[in-house]
Amino acid sequence: MYKHHINKAKEKMRYQRKLPIFTAIAALALICGCVYPSYEGDEFTLEEQQSVWQYLKVYSIYHERLPKTAGFMTPYDMFRAINDSLGGGRYTEYIDDRPGGGAMFDPNTKFHDPQLLTADSSTMYFRLPEFSDTALEYFILNLRKLSRYPNLIIDVRRNGGGLLSVTDSILGELLPYDTPYIKNRYRRYNNLEYVGETTEDTSRTTTRNPHLLNLDGRPKRIAVLMNDRSASASEILAAGLKDAAGAYLIGGRSYGKGIGQVIINRDGRKRISITFLEIQGITDRTGLYHKVGIKPDNVPQEIINEALERWPDAGSQYVRELYYALKMLEPEVTLNPDEGGDALAEKLNSVTAAVYGGAVAVKAAWRPMGAVVVDEKDLPIKKDFDFYVNFNLP
Repeated sequence: MYKHHINKAKEKMRYQRKLPIFTAIAALALICGCVYPSYEGDEFTLEEQQSVWQYLKVYSIYHERLPKTAGFMTPYDMFRAINDSLGGGRYTEYIDDRPGGGAMFDPNTKFHDPQLLTADSSTMYFRLPEFSDTALEYFILNLRKLSRYPNLIIDVRRNGGGLLSVTDSILGELLPYDTPYIKNRYRRYNNLEYVGETTEDTSRTTTRNPHLLNLDGRPKRIAVLMNDRSASASEILAAGLKDAAGAYLIGGRSYGKGIGQVIINRDGRKRISITFLEIQGITDRTGLYHKVGIKPDNVPQEIINEALERWPDAGSQYVRELYYALKMLEPEVTLNPDEGGDALAEKLNSVTAAVYGGAVAVKAAWRPMGAVVVDEKDLPIKKDFDFYVNFNLP
C-alpha cells in the first residue's frame, strides 16, 4: 500500500512538470482544429484533468469551490475541493473507485408482492427496496392491485435511494398531475452559451396521468415507513407524499441526503459522479433536511403501548412500526384477541418476516444514493462541449 502511494506521488510530480508543455500543445491543437491524444486510463494527464475539470465546472452545484483555473490540480484534488462528503463518503468522485466497481444496485435484491393487511380489504402494504428500473417495472406491474384499495402503506426502510427518474414516475402515479412535491436547485448545461447554469429554487412537479388516486381524484390515504437508512430518493418520496398528500411518516428519522448526483458514463474513461442537485421539502414540515433527516410523525402513546404489549422485544421494532402505520390509517383495527387481534398480529408478523427475513441488520454494502445517469455520447453538442468548454469555462 505504501509503495502504491509513493508511485502515485511520483506520477503526480511528473504530471505537474509536464503540464505547461501539455497545455501549450493542447491550445495549439485547438487553434489548428486538431484533437487531443487518445486517453489511456491515466488520471494524471492533461486530457483527463481537463475532462474532469469541464464536467465539474458545468455540472457541480458546488462549482464555485473550485479555483478559476485547474492549474496543477489532479482530478482527486478537484474532488477534495468540491468537498460534498456525507456520512464518511464523498459523492463527487470516480464512481469506479468505489468498492464493488460502483454498482448502484444489489443484483440479489428481492421484490415482494403487495399484501392486503386487513380482512375488510382497506389497506395494502407495498415494499420498495430501491428505486431502480426493475423496481419501477414491479411497481407498474402491481398498479391494478394497488388501485383497488383506499389505503396504502409504502415501506422504504433500508432503501438507500436510486434513480431520480424512477422516483418521479412513482410519485406521478400517487399524486394528481402537475402537483409540486419537492423544491430543488440544480446545475444544467446551456448548449447555446456553452456554460453551466444554476437553476434556483424551482419545484419538481408530477408529469403523469396517475392510476392510484381514489375515485374522487384525491390521493389515497398513505403511510410511509422509513428509518435512518431511508435516504435520497426515499426521502424525496416521503417528503413529497407528506407535503402534497398529507401522508403519515412512521418509524425513525430518515438519513438526511438532500443532494442528487449525475453519473456521467464516459467513453473509455472512468465514470464520474457529480453532485448537481440540492433538494428540500416544499413545506416547513419537511424543509431543509440535508444532513438532518426528515422527522417521523408522532404516534399516540396508547398505540405504542398496545404494540409493545404484543411485541415487547427490541427485535420486533419493524413489525411494531407496521402496526403503527396501519393503526394511523385504520383507527378501528385492534390487537385485542376478542376482536380478531390474534389474526391481525399473525398477518403483520408474516409480512414482516417475508420482507425482512426476521432480521433488521443493515447490509454492509448499503450506501445512500440518488442519481441521473447520462452517457457522454448523449450530452448536448458533445463536440462543442469538448472543444469549447475546455478553454472557455466561466
